[in-house]
Amino acid sequence: MVSVKNRMVLWARAAGRCQYDGCNHPLIGDLISGRYELNASYVAHIVAEDPNGPRGDPVRSPVLADDVRNLMLMCDPHHRLIDRVDVGGHPEALLLGLVKK
Repeated sequence: MVSVKNRMVLWARAAGRCQYDGCNHPLIGDLISGRYELNASYVAHIVAEDPNGPRGDPVRSPVLADDVRNLMLMCDPHHRLIDRVDVGGHPEALLLGLVKK
């Protein structure tokens, strides 16, 4: 589980926008519905917090579960893409590169 402190740090680092390459979609508020408080973000793990999850590792998963360097702020479509649709196309090294951009 990601701590509140690390969620706040992640939000600040991502400026409230999806960190997937080329997306940059704002993740707070919805101008169409007028719901300005809407939080449409997902906190994605680069190395899964569960060893059996996407890019999971029996040793590193528990250690990195609440490490902000292992987290990305993402919109729903990109979170699904990296964790369900195309896990193989999103290895750890690629995702780490996106965070450092």
